[in-house]
Amino acid sequence: MFDNIKRSYIDGCIKNAEKRKRRNPQFINLDDAKSIVLLFDAEQINNKKILDLMEVIGADKKISAWGYSSKMTTEKEMVNIHYFNDKMVSFFKKPKDIIEKNFLSEPADVLVDLSFRELLPLKYLLGISKAPCRCGLPKEGYALYDLEVKVRQGEKEADLLKQILFYLGCIRTK
Repeated sequence: MFDNIKRSYIDGCIKNAEKRKRRNPQFINLDDAKSIVLLFDAEQINNKKILDLMEVIGADKKISAWGYSSKMTTEKEMVNIHYFNDKMVSFFKKPKDIIEKNFLSEPADVLVDLSFRELLPLKYLLGISKAPCRCGLPKEGYALYDLEVKVRQGEKEADLLKQILFYLGCIRTK
């Protein structure tokens, strides 16, 4: 019961944010993207794995990553890898203002959601992002992606990222 209330609250917050701040959705070729933000499930991906994924994207891009965990402990933050947990979200799973402010202070050309399940705090960050190109795995109740990529059952976050990078590399914008 509370899950549906929380989901409705987050969806309402996203709609309000979309009314206030317009974003210009567009497909961006991977070569043209200067900055990329990754959203990830911190219960599934650790620092080493996220660093490996950042390396796959390439050293010529400004990359930052935001991980959420419902557990009270998270890995130690590193440069460009940010974590938040249930202490840093409201009862309704909306990230506190400091998380939102820090997230929005990092402009991105492409946002990639690497989560395989619905995580309301990540959904909120995805919804308020001003990134012109949002990518991720299709999830029920998410109409927030510009590019949705499906992967086979049992594939991991690295496979999803490789698929997204492949399609972003194929986009012709000129």
